[in-house]
Order: sequence, then C-alpha cells, then structure tokens
Amino acid sequence: MSPRFRAVVVGGTGYGGAELIRRLLAHPHVELTRVTSVDQVGQLVGHVHPNLEGRTDLRFEDVPPAQAVDGADVALLGLPHDVSLEVVPAIAATGARIVDMSAAFRLGDAETYRRRYGRPHPAPELLPEFVYGLPELDRARIENARFVANPGCFATCVQLGLLPF
Repeated sequence: MSPRFRAVVVGGTGYGGAELIRRLLAHPHVELTRVTSVDQVGQLVGHVHPNLEGRTDLRFEDVPPAQAVDGADVALLGLPHDVSLEVVPAIAATGARIVDMSAAFRLGDAETYRRRYGRPHPAPELLPEFVYGLPELDRARIENARFVANPGCFATCVQLGLLPF
C-alpha cells in the first residue's frame, strides 16, 4: 500500500481552493488535515462549499503559514498571486512540499518576472526551485520536486495544443 500523505490547503474558500479540497477528500493516498483562510474562519468546509457537505468535519482556520503546515507533507495553495508571494517563503522554511496554484512562482527567473509584472520578485531565490507543473512536459521533475508551480488553465490549454508540434 502506498503511503498516505498529510495535506493542507492554504486558501480554501475560493474556487481553486474548493476544487483542491474536493479532490483531496476523494484521494485514496491523502489525508486532508487542515484548511486555512482569512475569511469564513470557524465555518465548516461543507457550509462554505455545499457540494462538500458531510464529507469532512474540517473548519476553516486563520493561522500563520508555518503553523498551518505543521505536521503536513504538502501544502496546496489556493491563494491569489500576491498572497502566495508572501506565504510561500514561510512555508518553504518548514520543509513541507508546496503546490502553488497562483502565478507567483511560474516564471523561472527574477528578470523575466520583473519584465512581466513590472516589479521585482520578493523571493527570487525560490524561483529556480519551482518546477512548472505540466506533467505532459516534465513528469519526472514534478514527481521529485519539492515546489511545484501549477500552470493556469489557459496556459495549459495553449501548451497542450502546441505540444505535438
């Protein structure tokens, strides 16, 4: 039997967070141990996301990032771009693996980030550590990565369409 991974969703009230929670609750090799958010604190996950009613007794918590991942193997971030920029360095320092759904760490170097966003990246030392999480392009690196920058839906659609060429 495969090991069971302990996972935390950081930023679970939006659409991306809700999908992460739904899929993790159904995953046979994952135990979802905590869901955090700055809103809906104290509410049952199923009250905020009615499609998850009765699937978990977890409640939304507002705790510092390093505390949120205490005891977890992986943190899945359903946060806006600017919030991920603030949260990732604190989680990275804990040793937990990270899958970031935002665009905060998708670009591989600080200069590209600066050109694209018009400002310096606040954690440029972490950029090269993130693997772009499109399995059709780099499955082996993703499997062994500590940090994964999940591609966006539009980018995935375009890249998969061009992959045969």
